[in-house]
Parts: sequence; C-alpha cells; structure tokens
Amino acid sequence: TSVQGNTFVGYVGVGAKYYVTPHWGFRFDVRDHISANGISNLLSASPSVVLVPAGTGGCAIAGGAPNILVFCNDATAGNSSLSGPAISNFHTFSGSGALHQVSVTGGLFFRF
Repeated sequence: TSVQGNTFVGYVGVGAKYYVTPHWGFRFDVRDHISANGISNLLSASPSVVLVPAGTGGCAIAGGAPNILVFCNDATAGNSSLSGPAISNFHTFSGSGALHQVSVTGGLFFRF
C-alpha cells in the first residue's frame, strides 16, 4: 500500500457542552478530516508447490517469515490448484475522490 507523501487536509467539526452544575457537565463533538484519496494497493506473489511425502498428513498451511503463506499438498494428490505464474505489482485498488476520517468524542467534565 502506498499513500501520497503530502496532501492538503481540510478540517470541520461541531461540538456542544451541557453544564449540569457550574462545576460539571457533559461534552460531545464530531470532527471530520477531509483529504484527497491517494491510496494505491499493489500485489506481488510468487506461488510454488511444496510436495510432502505421501501419508504424512495431506495438506497443511504453514507460516514463516512475515507476509508468507506456504501451501503444501500430498505427493499422491498431483499438482496443487494454488500454483501459477508469478505476479508482480498487480494493481488491486486505487483511491479516488475524497477521504473522510471522522471522529466522535463525548465525555463528562469537571471544572475546579
């Protein structure tokens, strides 16, 4: 995933306070950060088949280093359906329009 380095961000919000007594009350606000959606996702994969000896448990999924899945199949089962050519920088998603990041907060406050 890549995101544009710098972008302009607009900020709008609204809030309210309700004083139950002069010393405490409730507070609520909503904020929206608005910017251009410059997110881009690329996918790279190098599938390969690892055959395990017959009778050792069939198929298994194992994890190793970060972002690696290893798919195994039994040598008697033939070729894996998960094999195929390598994929390099396949574009899976490209953002457009505006990106909204909305936050809502509320709470109880006390004044000394």
